[in-house]
Amino acid sequence: LTQAVLSSCLAALLTLSCALLTHLAMKYCRGVADRKGAGLTGFLRFFLLATITCLGWAVAWSNWELVLSLMDALEPGRSDHNLVLVRVVIAICLVLSACFYLRFGPEPIIPDPQLQQLCYSHGYSSSVQRSLVSYVVYSCVICMVMACCDPTYGLLISLASAVYSSTSSMFDVEALLVLYSVACAVTFVGALCSAAITWAFEVDAFSSMRLSRSVNRACNKMVFHRRSRFDSMLSQVQKDGSDACFLEAKEFDSGAMSSFMPPEDSDEDEPKEAA
Repeated sequence: LTQAVLSSCLAALLTLSCALLTHLAMKYCRGVADRKGAGLTGFLRFFLLATITCLGWAVAWSNWELVLSLMDALEPGRSDHNLVLVRVVIAICLVLSACFYLRFGPEPIIPDPQLQQLCYSHGYSSSVQRSLVSYVVYSCVICMVMACCDPTYGLLISLASAVYSSTSSMFDVEALLVLYSVACAVTFVGALCSAAITWAFEVDAFSSMRLSRSVNRACNKMVFHRRSRFDSMLSQVQKDGSDACFLEAKEFDSGAMSSFMPPEDSDEDEPKEAA
């Protein structure tokens, strides 16, 4: 129990620290994910990108180790845990990770330059909460992967053992073929599901706003607010028989549009194309 509590505290501290560092880097360093750049500036930008990527892996693996320490806390002093307990813990971890991702994901730890500008330069999602949620979402992805592919407790290993019982005791050629077939089948189904989701939601490299749940919600909230305000003004026009309210709100609308709409990119680091 002490190990589980200590692992929980360390995982929470690591997650909060990395989220704060990432928030500061995204707020004060422009275009972190931009691969263009020469000299010392380009090297420092790449170094920061690699460091934040490593922080994401560190947080994700620490959270998965938290799941393993939970098994040790439930059955202390045992190296081989009860199969029923393992399956229950793995299933709970898989369900919670999937639900959290569907609720708050996707949310990238390192947004692309356009998405970073929308988040931190125009205030769509510039709080520390966005960085914290991005780390938790990435941890959920790693936990779902490890719940299926962990060499000791993974669901794929359990499925392969159910198909061919010798995979748990003696690993021969036939067991290797069974495990390879199961992995190929799961990969094929996962690729089909990914392609279906991409096709259904029209997500690609040029729709980065949809790759951030917080930014997408902020944009939808802005659009809903403006539509509600326009409907109320239209109702007032129909009631009064005059469009004076539109003229009074003209200056407010122009100011709101200039604050919400991002300006054209003017990155000085990018070389200008020859005319």
